[in-house]
Amino acid sequence: MNKQYLVVWEDQPATEVPPAVVSAVDANQATDKYLRLVYSKDEVFRESVLDRSINMSFAERFFIVTDEERQKFDRTGAVDYDLDVVEARVRVYFGARPDIAEKYVQYIRTGKQDLIDDEAFEVIASSDPEGVAALALDELQHL
Repeated sequence: MNKQYLVVWEDQPATEVPPAVVSAVDANQATDKYLRLVYSKDEVFRESVLDRSINMSFAERFFIVTDEERQKFDRTGAVDYDLDVVEARVRVYFGARPDIAEKYVQYIRTGKQDLIDDEAFEVIASSDPEGVAALALDELQHL
């Protein structure tokens, strides 16, 4: 049976990233639903996914993984990478969704933004629920 959850970002003001009331079976499903249906459409999120620069973007997780890569980047601002290694990391990240992995690999190669469709944004958004809280409305204090 579904319950109502207030889904919020733990570290973002509600005025910047509005919360949502989500109907779901449990808190995990509420969080996933919010990330897919609300957050995946957020302009700043989409810009981060489409940003192919290495510094503070979604792409960084594929180019800078090891301590050695991080140290070199922090020291020099440069990244030496093997595209085959980067593509393998993309495929591991997307795991059960090789179709999305291949779209992202092609995006890295070409920069064609239309490769990253709504479904890809939803998969990417829902892959990292850290920092999102789903609070059952029936457990909140009502005044």
